[in-house]
Order: sequence, then structure tokens, then C-alpha cells
Amino acid sequence: MTTRRGVDPSGIATRAEFAAQLTVLRERAGLSARELARSAGVPLATVGGYLSGRHLPTAASRDVLLRVLDACGVGSEDADDWIDAAGRARRNGRPSSRARDDAAR
Repeated sequence: MTTRRGVDPSGIATRAEFAAQLTVLRERAGLSARELARSAGVPLATVGGYLSGRHLPTAASRDVLLRVLDACGVGSEDADDWIDAAGRARRNGRPSSRARDDAAR
């Protein structure tokens, strides 16, 4: 499903894709990272982490992501798609438990 800003979060599978698509939203909203952080009431370091892919929103920081999306013009009807995308990117960014077990041996 493509949001009104022309970005489809259903295709996001990795941290890099999440970061790139969130950056597209920010740019289409005409905001710098600093302006986005200020508008969303979120620390610049948090926004920068999301935009770079260093950090992903968690279930505990759902409200933060919703404020960032709102500042970018993404409506509440599309927010769940973005939350799902963050979850996919988070899962795909972790090695499987088997791979972690093998690495520990």
C-alpha cells in the first residue's frame, strides 16, 4: 500500500530500506533531519539513527515513530504499515538463533 507521500512500506525488509524510505518521506515533507526532530518532538539523535538505519523503532518506541511519521505527513491510517515495516527490518537484521548458536561454538 502506497502512502500519500508515495512510499510503500510493505516492501521494506531491511534496516537500509527502512532508512531509505523514511528519508524519502522526510525529503518529500521538505524537512531537514533537525526540522523533523523538532517538529516531532524527538531527539535529533533518534531521528538520525532511524534515517541512517543505525537504529530501528521498537514496540516500546511506537509513539516516537508515530510522531515522526505524522511530522512527515503520514496519516494514522498508514502508520501500522510503517510499524510492521520496522518489525520486519528488525527481524531481518538479526542472525537467526541457530546462526548465533553456531557462532558461539
